[in-house]
Amino acid sequence: MVDDTEIIALVDELAGPLVERFRAELRARLLAAVPPEIKATQPDEWLDTAASAALIGCHPERLRAHRRDGTGPEYERYGRGGRFYRYRRSVLLAWASRNPGRNSGGDGIDGDEKAA
Repeated sequence: MVDDTEIIALVDELAGPLVERFRAELRARLLAAVPPEIKATQPDEWLDTAASAALIGCHPERLRAHRRDGTGPEYERYGRGGRFYRYRRSVLLAWASRNPGRNSGGDGIDGDEKAA
């Protein structure tokens, strides 16, 4: 007899890649659908890690991983000792449209950053 944990593991294994592919495709389509004149009216504001991740539709931990690996969007360090990170809205949107599948995934919340 198969127990629940084995069934859940099998469903996760089979559905995981499909869900991530769907998320990446939907995110790319949504970003592409925003007319340039609307993008131009959005202020090029600075966003902290949590707000940046929400904007591009990923978990903050995924954005941190890209930052650590050097594969993410450009950022700036600020605050005492440069312990906080922030991203420009325009840079995030441009990076997300060039890398539609790279901002999906991520595990856990480490909560090491807060907006200043």
